[in-house]
Amino acid sequence: MIKIGRKYKIGYDILEAGPKPRQLLPIWHYIGIKDNYSWNKTLATCLREKHKIIETGELDEFTKSKSTHWFCKRLAKRIINKITERLRSGKEMNQKALQVLTEKRDDLNPRTDIIKINPRIIDNRPPEEAIRIFGEYQRYKKRNNKENNFLRPTIKINQETIKEEKTIWIIEILEKTIKEQEEKTRGNKIVVGWIQKDKTNEEETYKFFEIEKETPKEEMEMLLITEATKEKGKVTIITNLQKITMNIHDKMEQWEQLDYLETKNKKIWRNLEYHIRKHEGEILLGPPKDTSDIKILEELEKTISKRGDKNKKKLKKEVIPIEYRIEGAEIRKLTQKTTYELILQEKNLKPGGEQTQKRIEDTCKEHKRKTKNRITSKDIWTGIKNKRIPFKVKDFIWKLIHNCHKVGDWFKKIPNWQDKATCEYGEIETMNYILVECEKNKSIWQEAEKIWKENNKDFKWIRPNVEVIRELGAIRLKEQNRIAPEWLNERYIEIVAETIWMIWNIRNKRIFNNIRLTREEAIKKWEETMSIKLETEKTLINIEDEKKKRIEMQKDFNKKWKKNNKQKDK
Repeated sequence: MIKIGRKYKIGYDILEAGPKPRQLLPIWHYIGIKDNYSWNKTLATCLREKHKIIETGELDEFTKSKSTHWFCKRLAKRIINKITERLRSGKEMNQKALQVLTEKRDDLNPRTDIIKINPRIIDNRPPEEAIRIFGEYQRYKKRNNKENNFLRPTIKINQETIKEEKTIWIIEILEKTIKEQEEKTRGNKIVVGWIQKDKTNEEETYKFFEIEKETPKEEMEMLLITEATKEKGKVTIITNLQKITMNIHDKMEQWEQLDYLETKNKKIWRNLEYHIRKHEGEILLGPPKDTSDIKILEELEKTISKRGDKNKKKLKKEVIPIEYRIEGAEIRKLTQKTTYELILQEKNLKPGGEQTQKRIEDTCKEHKRKTKNRITSKDIWTGIKNKRIPFKVKDFIWKLIHNCHKVGDWFKKIPNWQDKATCEYGEIETMNYILVECEKNKSIWQEAEKIWKENNKDFKWIRPNVEVIRELGAIRLKEQNRIAPEWLNERYIEIVAETIWMIWNIRNKRIFNNIRLTREEAIKKWEETMSIKLETEKTLINIEDEKKKRIEMQKDFNKKWKKNNKQKDK
């Protein structure tokens, strides 16, 4: 058990302990003591067994008691003095840091109200709730190691109150503004910024920053918010970035508890949280409240589109000091799924192995080439769960991604089955050849293309190959900057899913049951398959009890299959 704890770096990890956990932490084999030889002395045995001292609070009370065991008292004081400052019981805590213990107000809505941001510096929860797993650094003292690298330094908070008060207006970065700047400068940099107003002199000033053109829009906006938190004193940030404001208020703490697992831009979120914790003063964040705020934001948009002034700074990503860094996930928040994902993240592994990852990368490149859209490996894995794909086809696609189908060269290793490695025309079978390249199956895909064109003229038919089939559930059609409606994506997915399953069945019957179909028979079978598909959807609509849902299903069906359905009825 101890070996597992050391392997995965399990331990109590907080920035600074509040009054409650300082009292409740066990004193023996204490994580915050620099050396442990005092634990084995005879007087330590007396403290444990006779005085029944287990927690640090009990040891602190014993030093203040009227007990006549002077030698035990002296040892107790010596042990307490060895505890690091951020965990020491009885130590006076600075009042400025204690303000962070105030609870978040749930009655305020970040969409309409200005909220106060207070990420926790002092953790006042019981110790068992703050135990974390994984992370980069050790949370325990190694045996025979006299160094104290595993102990986090104490956070030093400035007690002096800064009287400065500033209001900062930050606007959403529009695609139009980025394009205007690209046309004027044709450089690799984009200018972003804000308007700032000091309460003392009431003067409005502009601050501009240069950022790489390839930086995603959301990342630019987050870097601006982070830069605004570096201003001294009380800072009020007025912005129309609702998504970021909501994430700061509702999700940032939850993400931090799970070590920002699967969080987009997690490095920037960590950096933002660090600057908010480090900030010496209040930070208020909210939307524009009146017409004056809206006018200022409009003025800012015009100024930025003209590239602002010449005084521009570069936005940089910083390294977070160890005293402000919390790594790993809280054990009490873990599920089986998140634990598995964190272990993969810890070992820098991805599901499926190297060959599967290579196939996933090829699929992403092919998708970008054919649809001009970008997808990720996560989109492909979640796409398998698409409700428009039948369960049998989901299993087929999963095996296709992992290259688990038994075709071609696999049969050459089995005695008396070598003839099953080739098709009717003598070609060695591969999955791409079976599904797409075979002459007999090309005619089936031509029929599928005809059905597609009958009910759609705006978006071209994408000829499937193995890469397209792998990412079938995640496909999103696009034509000249126009994104296809959802029902059209579903139509494409359903046509391709039914077709590949029928082609796979024909191939298996030929190999194992010696049943061969001519080209005309294969086309006829495909038409029957699509007719059954339409009849099944009609039946599901008719048996639906809820009227509203039945009407919606009928509308979707008419959009997808209206012309095909009329021809079938004729």
